Amino acid sequence: MGTTGLLAGPALIGFIAGHTDLTTGMAVVAVCAVLVAVCSRWAGWKPEPERTVPATAK
Repeated sequence: MGTTGLLAGPALIGFIAGHTDLTTGMAVVAVCAVLVAVCSRWAGWKPEPERTVPATAK
């Protein structure tokens, strides 16, 4: 997914900027970043289970 963003992102910004202007193209990037940050609250992250360290034999 990260590679797709690296490859498609500049082309999408250029496409939007070609039809409007560069300010709008960069504003779309900013809005998408805020949208990802807001939606990450509902991602359902699970906490990592606690790890137990086995006792060493003496």
